[in-house]
Amino acid sequence: MVAAALLELFASSARFKRVATRKEADLLDANKWFARKQEYPDS
Repeated sequence: MVAAALLELFASSARFKRVATRKEADLLDANKWFARKQEYPDS
């Protein structure tokens, strides 16, 4: 998944290590939303 690749990019980049945890939470939320969209396209 694209989000997972982005997450690895953030985690491996020293410059972004500080914000990695916040980004991880954002990406997890996005993944949950996307998964719901896939299951229930109408809602």
